[in-house]
Amino acid sequence: MAEWPEEASRQARDDFDRLLPMAMRAAHVELASKGEFWPFAVVVDVDGDASRAASELPRERPPAGEVLAELRRSLRASEQPLRAVAVVLDVHEPRLGSDCIEVSLEHLGSPPVVVQRPYTRRRFGGRVAYRPDVTVPGTATIFV
Repeated sequence: MAEWPEEASRQARDDFDRLLPMAMRAAHVELASKGEFWPFAVVVDVDGDASRAASELPRERPPAGEVLAELRRSLRASEQPLRAVAVVLDVHEPRLGSDCIEVSLEHLGSPPVVVQRPYTRRRFGGRVAYRPDVTVPGTATIFV
C-alpha cells in the first residue's frame, strides 16, 4: 500500500486506501482491453459513498488535456459535495522512463499525493507488465 502524508487525517488515509485500488483496477481493465484510457475519476462524497466519474466524450477523439480539464471542472462544480477525489491519467513519466497509470489523490483532510504505477506493454500478446508504485507529493487541482 502507498504511504500517505503524515498530516493526513485517519479518514483521509481510509479514503485513499479505498480509492487507490478502485482507480488502479479500473485503469488495469482499460489498459488490458483497449491499450489506453481517457482521464477519469473515482470520488467519495461526504456520506462516504464511492463512485466513478468521467467526462462526456464527444464522438470525435478530443485531446486528453481537454478531457482532463473538463473532468476537473465538473468535479469542482459537483452538485454532490465531495470529500475525496482520485483523478486517473495514462501518462508518460520521463523521470521513470516509462508510461504510468497516475492517480492524483486529493482529500479535504490531507495534502494531495500522486501515486504512479509504471507499466510496459509487451509487443506480442499485448500483455501489460507493471512495476512497483512510486508515491510523490501532489498539487491540489480540485479542492483549491
